[in-house]
Amino acid sequence: MANITRPKYIDFVLYERKPKTDVYDIKSKESGDLLGQVKWFSRWRKYAFFPVHKTVWEQECLGDVIAFLNKLKEERKEKLKSCLTCGNKYMTGYCDNEHPRTRCPKWIKEKI
Repeated sequence: MANITRPKYIDFVLYERKPKTDVYDIKSKESGDLLGQVKWFSRWRKYAFFPVHKTVWEQECLGDVIAFLNKLKEERKEKLKSCLTCGNKYMTGYCDNEHPRTRCPKWIKEKI
């Protein structure tokens, strides 16, 4: 996992823990104001940055956001496991028995 330095001007605060993903608030260290969020964007199948309307960002803070997005991506890769039957990737802890054969698309197709 990438080792990132602690951001100088912003904090990433866990806002909500969902079954498969998390939502993080980005807050100003100086004022505590909400500046944006990092959350799962399903169309891109990755975490994305959602700035608060009319906020202005400079390269150091954007670099911190990019480093945080990369960290989340690496953590998510580590949580994925492969199905022993089909090789598809599944999140650990969300399927019974780490993806039972009865739910495996390849196994179902072979049985039909």
